[in-house]
Amino acid sequence: MKIHGRGPNGNYLMPIEEIRDLVISGENILERIASYRNERIAALNRGEGAVKAVYEPGHSLIVLHIIPFESFSSYGGGLINVSLKEVAEIIDLPRLGGLTSEYTYTLEGFAVFDASGTDNGYTHIHTNGIIEGVWNLAEPNNIWTLYPNRVEVELINKCSNYLEFLQNHGFVPPLVIMLSILEADRLTVASPTDFSMRPPGAGHFKGRKNLMFEPTFVSNDNQKIPVLMKGIFDSLWRAAGASGSPSYDEDGNWVP
Repeated sequence: MKIHGRGPNGNYLMPIEEIRDLVISGENILERIASYRNERIAALNRGEGAVKAVYEPGHSLIVLHIIPFESFSSYGGGLINVSLKEVAEIIDLPRLGGLTSEYTYTLEGFAVFDASGTDNGYTHIHTNGIIEGVWNLAEPNNIWTLYPNRVEVELINKCSNYLEFLQNHGFVPPLVIMLSILEADRLTVASPTDFSMRPPGAGHFKGRKNLMFEPTFVSNDNQKIPVLMKGIFDSLWRAAGASGSPSYDEDGNWVP
């Protein structure tokens, strides 16, 4: 099996010494990724998002993190170019939760967002390859509803977009996909009519302020996103009192 890395001159075949060092440092990278995630969740709970107009502290949020290992590796050699010449490409990158209407530069990179009404959100692209998506679940009259079926479709589509974006900018696996839900205890889960769970309004995530699902690892470019995301989706449905996602058949195929 051949393993490729990336340096200032693009992708290259990694020598055995570098592969060994990468394996040894892998645990440290995972610890750093976990620490970064915790820091970002704490910051978002304080209202310190990349685009403050998108939400207010106390809003229920879906948070997506996609983090290449090389973002925390000493071997990561490249950066995403977010100069003006690429604005046209990046503005077409849809933000988490919907379409993009605005963009802004940030200290870390670039953000695409929509703060024009309800169902707002942003996707923050860091120059080192980290992607953070925030989807505000606020509805009129302070109704807070989670639609797991829509979440599945949205995450599969957007993860595919973002992984392709990273690949086009030279970022290669391994990488981690992580899903979190903030202020989960105020949400009611909307379920299919033929699906039995606790009644609406019962507080499906009662007592669970933040839900932080187990990371999903992408080890190569050939893995299918719906298959990778099954564990996250099963956990999401189980957290609401279900046995797992109803969107997969007996063979593990995603059939919404």
